[in-house]
Amino acid sequence: MTRSWRNLGLGLWLALAACASSQPSVLLDEGPGEPIGEQAPVVPTRFVIVDPTTRLYMRADEGAAFLQLRSVEELEADVAQRQATQAERKNLTERDEKAWREREQKRFDRDLKRARTAKQRSAAREARQSRLQSRRDHNATRILQSARADARRYLWEQPSKRAFVFVLVEQQGQWARVETISPDDRGGHCYWAGYGELAAFRMQFFVRSSDLMAVTNERVRVGFDREAGVTLSAGVALRPAAAKGRYQAIVDGFEIEVGLEDRQVARSYQPGDHFEMITTDTVFSDRAQAQGNLRLDRRTALAFNPYYLLYVTETRKVGRTTFATTQTPCAQYVVGVRDDDMTGAPPNSMRFDLRGRDAEAKKPFARAGADLYAPGGELLGQAAIDAHLGVPTENIEGRRCFRKALSEAAQSEASPLDVCVQAEDVVAHELQVF
Repeated sequence: MTRSWRNLGLGLWLALAACASSQPSVLLDEGPGEPIGEQAPVVPTRFVIVDPTTRLYMRADEGAAFLQLRSVEELEADVAQRQATQAERKNLTERDEKAWREREQKRFDRDLKRARTAKQRSAAREARQSRLQSRRDHNATRILQSARADARRYLWEQPSKRAFVFVLVEQQGQWARVETISPDDRGGHCYWAGYGELAAFRMQFFVRSSDLMAVTNERVRVGFDREAGVTLSAGVALRPAAAKGRYQAIVDGFEIEVGLEDRQVARSYQPGDHFEMITTDTVFSDRAQAQGNLRLDRRTALAFNPYYLLYVTETRKVGRTTFATTQTPCAQYVVGVRDDDMTGAPPNSMRFDLRGRDAEAKKPFARAGADLYAPGGELLGQAAIDAHLGVPTENIEGRRCFRKALSEAAQSEASPLDVCVQAEDVVAHELQVF
């Protein structure tokens, strides 16, 4: 009897040891035997950027209906008009400057002839230098006035609206399926995360893969002269320059030619490494920007930026040159400056309001969550928030239809969107600006 109990105890111990040493193939929860397998890895959302001339197709077919915010011809006409205006201003300035310099030289020569002593000649030179500085200030004022006027006139050139951001849903050969971004997910991008007047709509489109703009896919620093350089965040739009590996970075109101490696350039990106907008007591003066004093190298300087005040976050002396650091949401800049190129920050950080006419109340709206249909009955998407519908057109099978303009500009040739919603989903109220 004792031996049998001993054998039974040994068998139980061996069975328990075998169970403890074995690994289960699946984990079981506390429910009625439901196996929990390995969770699929979370695929991070990637985003793409398109320019205002890109066609957004309803299907992956070039013969399908499409939306287009600005036609290539319209954009080229605007650019040509602006370039003509700037060329005219430049010619007038150069003629005026040449005439002024000739008069100034004659005046200086006359003063030197009249001067009988070294002290008088030194005074004449100082007077000339003072007049020259006054002239520079006068020219800078004219440049600033022109830049501010252009910034108001060409609203489509606001830094955030020079390109548009979409969610990349999937790649399908030569096509990319994209989706508009929810109003709650618009942070962390360098450009407008909407598409014209469709910012309140949640819709999917097809874009030719070749129309996706090249972007920086990681934070990257580009060195210039000595300590000077530019650090770009991920998601900065790039246009190819003439030389291989060179691009025009379109960032925060600047266009800067940079050299990048292939691994630093992609057609999609993940956001999340933007720069913090730091305000300090010191900014670069507008005149310093207008005169081209914020230098990256001998050929490249930061032009006057009518959209951002450039706060000085750090200064460092290297030899006789002062290098100052500033940063905007999508880039950090280190430029060579003079001490008098920096001044005290104004109390108001807003240069001027460039929001357009968004504050005007518009009626009617599709309530948030309402389904959006094409006149033929195809489902187009949903209203992410209470969305302005545009001009009423017709009623079809219990739905009210509207024509929605993609651009608020009166002269815009943007293709409109014909959209219908269920009658009960149409509301009329004052919309708060978000």
